[in-house]
Amino acid sequence: MGRLLTRWLFVLPAGLALGAVPLVGNVNSNPQERVDLGKVTRSAEPQYDGNGDLKRPTDFQTWVFVGANLGLRYRKDVQNISHREQDRQKGTASGDFHNVYIRPESYEQYLKSGTFPDLTVLVMDVYEAKERDQQDIVAKGLFPGAQRSVEVAVKNSKRPDGSKTDWAYYVFDPPTQKTAKAFPDRACNDCHRKHASVDNVWVQFYPVLRAEEKAREK
Repeated sequence: MGRLLTRWLFVLPAGLALGAVPLVGNVNSNPQERVDLGKVTRSAEPQYDGNGDLKRPTDFQTWVFVGANLGLRYRKDVQNISHREQDRQKGTASGDFHNVYIRPESYEQYLKSGTFPDLTVLVMDVYEAKERDQQDIVAKGLFPGAQRSVEVAVKNSKRPDGSKTDWAYYVFDPPTQKTAKAFPDRACNDCHRKHASVDNVWVQFYPVLRAEEKAREK
């Protein structure tokens, strides 16, 4: 997910076109108009199997939606780019749609303290970008097609896989995959630690989180 979260920039919530992914609360850059946590579904802590692999979150589409992007990519001179990310950049010109969600409890703590607590979970829901629909009514533009993958970042100081690094990154590809192993630090964590604006999280790309960070700087 060093390949993961760097690409996330607010463009269009993919689920809005799909009519399948609900937006939770008011996604607004004004910090006075925050997501109403009273309307947000409470979520379970990250779950693992007996090998310490992460189980795919099942309720993330009801979490706090923080932003989206279409085809956000690294500059070629940025260090620590994983092979998976380099391969992704060789794909279509537009890239994929990505929706980004954060676990409600993590968002609530971020509002209070400006930090991300242990057991923070962020999910990026990935869809292919399509130009033509089955009824052929689209004249221009792109919309989210098939779901490609689910990519997850988890902060856990007591990771069951034995790693001492608190942030771990996972890819569920295909998206129906039930469990996933954490990527090596050099593939994701190193890049996040060097370039993400707040505690390995690309807050600079997420309007809902970015507004809070700017408000604290005043």
